[in-house]
Amino acid sequence: MINVRTAHMLAHYKQWADEQMFTSVASLPPGEATRERVTVFKNMVGCLNHIYVVDRIWQAHLEGREHEFKTRFEVPYPEVFAISLISNASNGLFTVG
Repeated sequence: MINVRTAHMLAHYKQWADEQMFTSVASLPPGEATRERVTVFKNMVGCLNHIYVVDRIWQAHLEGREHEFKTRFEVPYPEVFAISLISNASNGLFTVG
């Protein structure tokens, strides 16, 4: 099991990585993030939502509670800006201090 300091460091790293990812996706030409691709997630926004959903599932496990998702392929936030905002807010839950 990891200690609190390491968990805190990993949470900060994830927050940084997410910021880099969302900045990169936001800089793409209009429509590129939602353009259909041959992947299980259909497009970049689908992949970003998958990351968000799995993060929330892990959060629920860490907190000892059930999560609300039926599948890891849900797309609760179909816009890049919305998924970016909610992911940033969620990352903040684990990076206080």
